[in-house]
Amino acid sequence: METFFKVLAGFVHERSKVIVAACAAVGLVCLVLVLRMELRTDMLDVLPSDDPATEALRGFLDTFGAGDNLIVVVERSDGAAVTADLEAVDDLAARIRATGLVEFVDFRVHGSASLVMEAFPLFLDEKGLDELERRISAEGVRRRIAGNRRRLLSPLATPADFELMRRDPLGLLDLAASRLMEDVPYGRTGYYTTKDGGAALIIVRPLSSARDLAFLSRFDETMATVARDFEADHGGLLKVGLAGPLALAMEARRTLGGEVTAAFVSTAAAVFLLFQFVYRKRLLMLVLTAAALALALLATLAAAYLLFGGLNIVSSVVAAMLMGLGIDYAIHLCNRVEEEYARAGDVRAAMERAWPAVLPAVATGAATTALAFSTIVLTSFRGLHELGLVAAIGVAAAFLSTVFFLGAAIAIAGPAALSPRRPAAGRGRLLRLVKDRPLSALLAAFLLTAASAVTAGSVRFDSRAAQLGMEGSEAARLEERLSATLAQRRNPLLVAVAAASPSELLARYDRVESTLDRLASDGAIGGFSSLRTFLPPLSRQLRAIERLGEMDAATIGARLLAALEAEGFEPDPYYGEYAARLAGALSRRAPLTFGDLEKLGEKRSALFYNKERAAAAAYVYPVDGRWREDRLAEAAGALSALEGVTVTGGPVILRELRGAVIGESVMASAAAFSAVVLILALRFGGLRRAVLVLAPLAAGALWTAGLMGLAGVDFNFINVGAAPLVFGIGVDYGIYMVRGWDEGGEEGLASAGRSVLMCAATSVAGFASLTALSFKGLASLGTVIVMGIGASMAAALLVVPAAAALMDKRQGDRVPTR
Repeated sequence: METFFKVLAGFVHERSKVIVAACAAVGLVCLVLVLRMELRTDMLDVLPSDDPATEALRGFLDTFGAGDNLIVVVERSDGAAVTADLEAVDDLAARIRATGLVEFVDFRVHGSASLVMEAFPLFLDEKGLDELERRISAEGVRRRIAGNRRRLLSPLATPADFELMRRDPLGLLDLAASRLMEDVPYGRTGYYTTKDGGAALIIVRPLSSARDLAFLSRFDETMATVARDFEADHGGLLKVGLAGPLALAMEARRTLGGEVTAAFVSTAAAVFLLFQFVYRKRLLMLVLTAAALALALLATLAAAYLLFGGLNIVSSVVAAMLMGLGIDYAIHLCNRVEEEYARAGDVRAAMERAWPAVLPAVATGAATTALAFSTIVLTSFRGLHELGLVAAIGVAAAFLSTVFFLGAAIAIAGPAALSPRRPAAGRGRLLRLVKDRPLSALLAAFLLTAASAVTAGSVRFDSRAAQLGMEGSEAARLEERLSATLAQRRNPLLVAVAAASPSELLARYDRVESTLDRLASDGAIGGFSSLRTFLPPLSRQLRAIERLGEMDAATIGARLLAALEAEGFEPDPYYGEYAARLAGALSRRAPLTFGDLEKLGEKRSALFYNKERAAAAAYVYPVDGRWREDRLAEAAGALSALEGVTVTGGPVILRELRGAVIGESVMASAAAFSAVVLILALRFGGLRRAVLVLAPLAAGALWTAGLMGLAGVDFNFINVGAAPLVFGIGVDYGIYMVRGWDEGGEEGLASAGRSVLMCAATSVAGFASLTALSFKGLASLGTVIVMGIGASMAAALLVVPAAAALMDKRQGDRVPTR
């Protein structure tokens, strides 16, 4: 291998200008590709692409558009009720509609109210039907109208009370509201509002989906402009907030791009400051190193574009990662070339001496790192899968860019880039202390390992979706606040019912509703939203029709008009219309069908019914906002057993993925470790040196787990991929230390120790920037890898010198150079 790198050094020196030109051309092509790539912020892009539960979720969202709804919230800045400003809601809805970017804007109870007069008895349960029978009796009608008169004569009566009693003198809207408005935002005012009147809601469906990133960007900017202008026109008294799935998607798009860019810039600044401060290179060397890293990064991103069309939420951090990892290769190459140049005074001679000495170890480190990263492809979690493959390509690109571009650039620049100073021999006080007291050092390592084994036992796998989302999300906070007043909960199971015909769908939907009622009465679920808001289950309708046949409804119109006259109400043509519609509703003998629902014109029904696909939906919520394992299994099992029913959603997917991801991560870690062992055995000609490299790696991995337990950091679906990454990064430190020992004994260990410290510092700079990201899954990934880097570095600096000292003592001399 040493001969190969010596020949390669000569080749790069001779062909330096051609190589630099070729690299520049490659970089230009890569830049063109990178400018076309997209940053995908949809969480579906990180889930397994071939998993049945994930595919079911995609199908559900496509069918019912549940992921593309935006909830626009209007509140008063002084905290007062917004019910006095409902005309402003009409104004805002008109502005949103005028953008031309929406399919519909829904903010008033339109079609639902007409059902009260047309078929409201079919929505009632047994208690509701009992109450209806009492209200339409002669005594019930008389008592209700008399009560209306007393309320209107009260000093507290308002014009709104008069209008409500005029439109519904028997209060049948109130009677039906318990079912009709069960999952509709409180609609007594005719608008969707919270029950306390503190906020008015506008439900917006855009023309395109959240996965259309170009549209999402345009829609986001347009909505921000509409909200800003609306608030300004109302003097700041009214404020606009955004909630719902689309708001979260828009927030993620805005936040992630900026934060990833900031992480990359801060990493680059920290890395190059460390590089310059520690090694004090000439400015030209710093520029050439930056160019080499930029070339590697462009090549990596171009590969991501060609393979995946862009980056997802998880793989978006690869740029910051590579900045910290890629400079390691430049550090080793530049340092050794400068050392040899200081001795020989000739650039070519320096390269031909430096490359055989340093590149075998660097190549081994790059190979082990890339292979360790690539083992993540064994996981089905798409986010980790793409991250591992892109990172592996990035490591290879960084190594090749360092060897060819940076090597050729140094050959061209010559003395202008290289410092003529010969570096002073390092003393390495810490390493000397370890080497002088090897048994004490190994005992310390053993005690740290034992302590880590204890604290690592507290590390758990946290499968909650909340551990992956954004920290401090405004949309999430608003949604959480609204959920308390809208009778809506979070973390729903998504239930889809499909059939070959409308009649079959109605029958299957009825069985789903019966099952949901049973689960709710048993306490297995906290509630559900379903199509019953617009179309009652068939069995309930048939029972209502049966009860209507038993009621005295033939003379309801005459009884109502007589009671109104007796209480002194002035004649009003509307009362006659009301009585006629009421008589028609009470005489209904045919159930509502999907055809009636389609005529209704209620936009929100699209969340529950898709005519083209003959499908209906329900949203099932947990007790107290969080699914318990046994309740989730009971609910999902009971619903999945029904014909034509598919159950999906975050709780189901995370439950199914948890075991798979843990098992696959263990498999990926084992594969990474095996690949590392194989490469090291080949590199060092046997297992003895390989074991010396692996010992600190194993200790560092356990110390990392111990630090996680000590800091209270649990594994989740994102940071579980840190294990093979830590293997890939940490193994380099052992390689560099063993190479230093083989090459120069104590002095070589000291020199290698300084390089390991610098490499660890730059890697920490690359991953530490991730800990500041708002996305908690990515931040935890950065935290775990930073812990892993620190632990692996400490283990390498402690174990290798101590073991080397014992081996030297046993053999009576240093082991010959290999």
